[in-house]
Amino acid sequence: MVHILFGALWVGATVSFDLVVMSTIRRLRNPRGEPLEMEIPLMEKASKFFFPVAIITIASGLVLLYMLTAGDLLSLPRTLGGAILTLGIFLGAVVFIMGIYLGVTSSRVYKMFNNMKRAKASQRIDPEGESTMIAKKAERIKKVSEIEMILMVLTVIFMILSVYI
Repeated sequence: MVHILFGALWVGATVSFDLVVMSTIRRLRNPRGEPLEMEIPLMEKASKFFFPVAIITIASGLVLLYMLTAGDLLSLPRTLGGAILTLGIFLGAVVFIMGIYLGVTSSRVYKMFNNMKRAKASQRIDPEGESTMIAKKAERIKKVSEIEMILMVLTVIFMILSVYI
């Protein structure tokens, strides 16, 4: 039950964040195409939410898998359902690794963004190209998060299919 609850929370939050929040923010970009003031802090805060939810989902899933196979994890891919579940587990691991990348990158971009804001506030000149670099990194984060969302949906499909096959 814990695995399903936190898994639904992880998937739902990821999909809603990528489809609703980030697409809305993209439409609100300033005329130069740079990230808005709210965009980067939002990405950084979201990554702090996703990580513990993902950890609980994965840990409870591993416990569930251990109980399901009675400790014989190598027997899992011997059936079609087990092979599909194994594929889902692999995709889930990829999604988790992508999530770590997104969290680390979002934190770095957030720090760069704050440094740039402080430089502008103290009338120091923006370092050459820093705002462009932040915009490029923010775009990369969005592209990776879109791929992550697609892989997450595929993970859920494989997990559900494994039960019924």
